[in-house]
Amino acid sequence: MVKAKLPSALIIEKINTSKCSFDTFPSVLAELKYRGVPDDVLMAMVRAPHGARPVAERNSATSEPRTVDQSNPNAKDEPKTSAGEPVNNIGGVILRDRSESVHNARFYVAPMEEGFDGLIAALMIEKKLPISVVADENLADFIVVGGTNKGVHKCYDTVFTGYERDRAQGNIRIIRVRDKTIVWAAQKGDRSLWWGPLKKGGKRKVAERLVNEMKSDLFKN
Repeated sequence: MVKAKLPSALIIEKINTSKCSFDTFPSVLAELKYRGVPDDVLMAMVRAPHGARPVAERNSATSEPRTVDQSNPNAKDEPKTSAGEPVNNIGGVILRDRSESVHNARFYVAPMEEGFDGLIAALMIEKKLPISVVADENLADFIVVGGTNKGVHKCYDTVFTGYERDRAQGNIRIIRVRDKTIVWAAQKGDRSLWWGPLKKGGKRKVAERLVNEMKSDLFKN
């Protein structure tokens, strides 16, 4: 409608009288602004989930009974998808519950010691896992928690090579937000039986092994 150079007032009226589910994340709004969408139209898009209902719904609101949860008569009606599933409404953005499957779901990597969370998040994106990594825990379908530490030094670590390996270790768990279920977990170290001290170790190697196993176990199809 913007490309057709229709007036902003007409576009806003169409938004206010239609069922809308806009993606209003900041990056999307910035792209629309760059493409010439007026500010008042962008504002109408952000407010759409809270705006006026379609005319047909308003006309039938008095004739159709409101569905109430009999187990909780005081509960407010919540938005539903076409399949009757609950929908999250956060800051004017409608988020559909995709927690049954990790595919195309939203993942939040919780803070971990020594910046291990940054390595995990970066590798999840680098390895092109079919997910979205979000920076807000409230938007997540799944939360990744875990940690890293350095193993205890043993005398045989240096007796043959004169070189002490990092012996870094780490673990992560994926928790489904909706029911707090751990859907996947793994732990790894950085040692290499074949290459020994010649192969690079450390936290980065541990994080890479964890994300590789996550990708293989959860997204192999």
